[in-house]
Amino acid sequence: GASVASSLYSFVENVLPELYIMADPGQFFNYSNPNFYLAGYLAEQHGAASYAELMSSEVFGPLGMSNTTFSNEQVLERGNWGAGTDPSGEITPQSYDNVWAAPAGYAWTTVMDVAQLGQFLLNGDETILSAETLERLQSPLVDTYFYGSLQSYGHGLFIGTGIVNDSK
Repeated sequence: GASVASSLYSFVENVLPELYIMADPGQFFNYSNPNFYLAGYLAEQHGAASYAELMSSEVFGPLGMSNTTFSNEQVLERGNWGAGTDPSGEITPQSYDNVWAAPAGYAWTTVMDVAQLGQFLLNGDETILSAETLERLQSPLVDTYFYGSLQSYGHGLFIGTGIVNDSK
């Protein structure tokens, strides 16, 4: 299959320019996968590795997320995965791979690795990210207008300022 780096490069260079900007940044909330593709591409252009390698060395490894990867082959080799279903049938790591879209969330992980990330977001770790940068990461930038004004969006995170009960 294609590598994340070549596929991401191809998408950003050839497809992304055909998309349009809905509004200037910060005008309103509208989640956008292409923004994450662009961020991953920029990380590759300014780093010495592919997006997947950068995430592994700069985020997953330092946080102890040893079961998080962008490689469906690694998931299959480890055998540590659960199948899902949709109207077309069973979904396995072999049927779910979108290598150029990796920066928008195509990582494979485990509950324990997600807990490691959660602990980092709650408590920080200055060997990975400065306290100032973590604070900026957790700061609201634009109101989503979901739940009144109790939820905002920041740098890739939803930020809640109250308690919401979604139970029906």
